[in-house]
Amino acid sequence: MSAKTETTQPPVEYRRVGKSGLRVSVPIVGAMSFGNSKWAPWVINEDKALLLLKAAWDRGVTTIDTANLYSNGESERIVGTFLKQYNIPRHRILILTKCFGLVTEDISVSAFLHPELNNQRDNVNQSGLSRAANFNAVDASLARLQTPYIDLLQIHRFDPQTPQAETMKALHDLVSSVLGAKHIAEINGWTQFVSMQNEYSLLYREEEREMIPYCNAHGIGLIPWGPLQAGDLSYSIAQSTARRESAKGTPFERKYSEADKKIISRVEEVAAKRGWTMSQVALAWIDKKVSSPIVGISSPERLEAAIITGKELTDEEVKYLEEPRNVTRPFVNSVIRRHASQYYIYEGCHHPLLRHWNLNFPLLLIVIIFTFTPNTTMSTKTETTQPPVEYRRLGKSGLRVSVPIVGAMSFGSDRWQPWVINEDKAIPLLKAAWDRGVTTIDTANVYSNGESERVVAKFLKKYNIPRHRILILTKCYGLVHDDLGVRTHTVPELRQQRDYVNQSGLSRAAIFNAVDASLARLETPYIDLLQIHRFDPDTPPAETMKALHDLVSSGKVRYIGASSMRAWQFSELNHAAEVNGWTPFISMQNEYSLLYREEEREMIPYCNAHGIGLIPWGPLQAGDLSYPITQSTARRDATKGTPNERKYSEADKAIISRVEEVAAKRGWTMSQVALAWINSKVSSPIVGMSSPERLEAAIITGKELTAEEVKYLEEPYVPKVVRGHA
Repeated sequence: MSAKTETTQPPVEYRRVGKSGLRVSVPIVGAMSFGNSKWAPWVINEDKALLLLKAAWDRGVTTIDTANLYSNGESERIVGTFLKQYNIPRHRILILTKCFGLVTEDISVSAFLHPELNNQRDNVNQSGLSRAANFNAVDASLARLQTPYIDLLQIHRFDPQTPQAETMKALHDLVSSVLGAKHIAEINGWTQFVSMQNEYSLLYREEEREMIPYCNAHGIGLIPWGPLQAGDLSYSIAQSTARRESAKGTPFERKYSEADKKIISRVEEVAAKRGWTMSQVALAWIDKKVSSPIVGISSPERLEAAIITGKELTDEEVKYLEEPRNVTRPFVNSVIRRHASQYYIYEGCHHPLLRHWNLNFPLLLIVIIFTFTPNTTMSTKTETTQPPVEYRRLGKSGLRVSVPIVGAMSFGSDRWQPWVINEDKAIPLLKAAWDRGVTTIDTANVYSNGESERVVAKFLKKYNIPRHRILILTKCYGLVHDDLGVRTHTVPELRQQRDYVNQSGLSRAAIFNAVDASLARLETPYIDLLQIHRFDPDTPPAETMKALHDLVSSGKVRYIGASSMRAWQFSELNHAAEVNGWTPFISMQNEYSLLYREEEREMIPYCNAHGIGLIPWGPLQAGDLSYPITQSTARRDATKGTPNERKYSEADKAIISRVEEVAAKRGWTMSQVALAWINSKVSSPIVGMSSPERLEAAIITGKELTAEEVKYLEEPYVPKVVRGHA
């Protein structure tokens, strides 16, 4: 048998990525140019792209680099179609993709040119590097790629608004089912980066200052993009190309420095001397320095030119090509580009998602992005005069919640409490909140004995709300009874009955049981924010925190928070997580309002000092801050003559009167005054609503009190007995 081949084509080479065991082809096919020409005029549509990918595969190229935002997901879909159409065994090809950018449903929209899109309801938590955004992006990429796993996930940019530990833990958890970022992964024993994909070419060598030496020192593979500089190193300056023609007269038209011109001229000179193409010279230069370059291909000829096995430049030729650009000059004189995006935004692992992952990490943040053609036809104006809903980060986490958060304690069954709104009315109210831009719903397993969670699930199902576009906050601790009419907190002896042992509290068993039951009622594979409803003195803090950490690692829960406890208790739990390297709390939901400010003594300062978001309940005190004391309301009438009837102190009366006074002066409702006060102090208040009018009154974007008004409203307050923690 003869192993000889009749072709003179050079074989494709395969190299390890850094010190990892993963081997990639040389070159890597860059699929940014495959997708839909509506996104950018130079993009190749599916019919031609599939043929080019097949040609690359037939030549031995096994590695494809794409990203979620390329053609708004269409590039990934084409890669998935290619694998399916040609029956390519999944294990024989490497798929590299990226997360960070926003993917829009309209293929023609370049989201990075419209940073305002990140503050629209459907796009909150869909970009950046928060845990929520990473998981949402990966799930969407897997669906488009039609694959159960991604070989190498790369974060497309650095996200300064998300803690590095949150990003790295999310990536680690995805792998399991920047210098600082790598360090955080290393000291916590988390999965570390194996590659870096930054811009690098003869025309752009700024990465040689810090990033390349760092990667080489730590065994991190280099798989640079732009090795041919969008064709600038493939053709002489005088030659017309499709990319150059499409950019002419736009902000993206290439301006060549004298050094650029000299380098391109020398590439052309060496190519003529060697009998190579200019592309082959530029790739032979970069091939000596990296694991594998990522090369876009628009024709079989360009593919062939990118395979340069056996072509090596001499040291003299390398020096001659590099000479016109001095990378050793002072750092301040050089422009570092394409590290930042124009926007900073803001399950678990049900599948073996990711094999490796990668960092596109900046050392400086300068606002210059890709060479895309801007889309200038899109309008983001709205015809309504209603104030927009605001979205805020929850503490120092990367998660963004709507302002306000819908409190779903009042949705469920009136058998549980007479003031609870039943399903038929509750679901339209949730839809009204969604239509206005409210994306965050807070419920609990005990609300109407689980019926509140079921109502939330029915709302999502009835109106086909995409799960990744809404945040569900729920709680565990309390006992859920089979009878909707039983208020279990008033019947403590139930915990000693056979059917309810280990169904409440914060033991590992109780937490796992509660979460599984909530997931079933909510009809969702994950909970965005699981909050422990109270402190459990009968369970060691370490047991509770390890159980919560394991739920986050499993993917059933994405973030954890707490509710209604003393600061020392909350601190004990946090300490247990901190010393063991477990998932920390990102939120605290305690009672807080103009009528109850005891949390200002310890809990609020503690949370502020540790970057823990505040999402208080009771900001309107069950309507007491919404209506004058003399006005009759359903809640007041229902509690009259019962132990739950509200007794107002003189200080309470003075505060309510002042809220009414400021509202009249401002032309606002009393609710708006009370919410404007609390909005300046917390991430987002949790507001119950019984009508579209109450919903509208809770959206107060742009309404701010003066320092004098705040002082006037707070002045009458006198200390109260601490409540709501038991």
